[in-house]
Order: sequence, then structure tokens, then C-alpha cells
Amino acid sequence: MKKINYILLGIIILGLFSCKTTNSTTENKTGKLTKENIERLTKYISNDSIFTNRLKNYFPDLKNSSELIFEPIKTIEFLSLSKYPKQTLTKTEFYKKYQNLTDLEFEKFINKRDSINEFSPYGLNFDNIDSEHNYETSKKILLRFSEKADNLINIEYIIVDEKVDERIVFHPRKGYYLIEFDNENNIIQRFYILRTVG
Repeated sequence: MKKINYILLGIIILGLFSCKTTNSTTENKTGKLTKENIERLTKYISNDSIFTNRLKNYFPDLKNSSELIFEPIKTIEFLSLSKYPKQTLTKTEFYKKYQNLTDLEFEKFINKRDSINEFSPYGLNFDNIDSEHNYETSKKILLRFSEKADNLINIEYIIVDEKVDERIVFHPRKGYYLIEFDNENNIIQRFYILRTVG
């Protein structure tokens, strides 16, 4: 009888340890960004000619700009992945394992991941933007960064419109840019949403 009790106790303890291990592997903690990370990613986005050309085609007024100046916002804050469609997220290494979920199940899973990966905003200091830029003929695009989670960094871009008619209700033009990394921190792919409402 004592032997059976010891075996049962052993099974319970083993079960608790295996649950703890599973949670630690699925609940990937977010990684804080540094000034160097932000500068590297800002440069990467600036040099993404496919993305900048798509932006110019989607927003025709950007074609008149001599250049697009991407400038990071100094506050790092949580950005939900819920703006991206399931078809986009399941192209990434982490989320492709969940492509067989129904749309509703996948939405609930994204909400769960968001709650796990959420963090409090924090600030970073950047050097001043190069004064050689001609702001008369160029267009500034702000980049709001989130921390890396599940080997992904979500970035919101906001097109700065300085001359806006005061008589209209104005919503800034914005969208999202998602970068995926491998385990060695190399960029392996990126996705973007050209415009979101509100």
C-alpha cells in the first residue's frame, strides 16, 4: 500500500514539473529594446524599397516628397497583433503551428498571447535627426515600436500631416509593419498593413 502511495505521489510531482516546463516554453517573455535595436530597425524600414514604393502608391501625395524620413518615437509601448489577419500571422514560425485553429479560436489565442506579452511603456533617448534633411520637400513618418515577442517586433507607422484643414475631423494615416527574426536575431521576413482605420 505504501509503495502505491509513493508511486502516486511521484506521478503527481512529475505532472506538476511537466506543466511548469510547458508553460515556460509557450509563454515567451518579451525582450526589451535598446537604442541600437531601434536604430537598426529604423534603417531597415527606410531601406525597404518595396515597402516605401507601396506606401507612395497607396498615398499618392507621398510621391511628391523628395524622401520619406522614418523617425522612431521615444516611447516603447505594447502593440497588439490583432490588427494582422490570421493568414499573415500563420506565415511566421511561431504562429504557423496554430493555422488549423478556426478564425474564432485563433482570435482568442492572439488575445491570450497579447495578455502574456503585454508590458508597461518605457522611454529611450535617440540622437537628433540629421539636420541635412529638407523638411520642406520630404515627408516624416513616425515609428512606434513594441518589444520583441515570439521572435516578432510589431511597429506602428504614422504619417505626419502638418497642414490639415481645421474644419474636418482628422485621423492620422497609419499602418503596421511586422518584422520576424530567427533565433540568432537575424531578420528573416517582414509584413505590413498599409492602412488601419481610427
